[in-house]
Amino acid sequence: MIKPLGDRVLIEKDKVKDTTEGGIALPAKSIEDTESFTGMVRAIGRDVEDINVGCRVIYQKYAGTEFRNDYRIVKQADVIAAFTEDE
Repeated sequence: MIKPLGDRVLIEKDKVKDTTEGGIALPAKSIEDTESFTGMVRAIGRDVEDINVGCRVIYQKYAGTEFRNDYRIVKQADVIAAFTEDE
């Protein structure tokens, strides 16, 4: 388990679809251009406020450090908003 330090947040990035709803495979460049900047918070540092483990967030495009391709560790200030699926 990774435990972010200070004001850092561990986000599991949302998966980007590599095919359209009709089943057409998208080229890698297209997938790269539509990369999702949303994800689920999996862990938070002790100085983080207003963000909880399990909430969904939108984060800045070039924020933080990528970890194992599925995760990103960002500063709390790089989290733009928290949301739920029904909003």
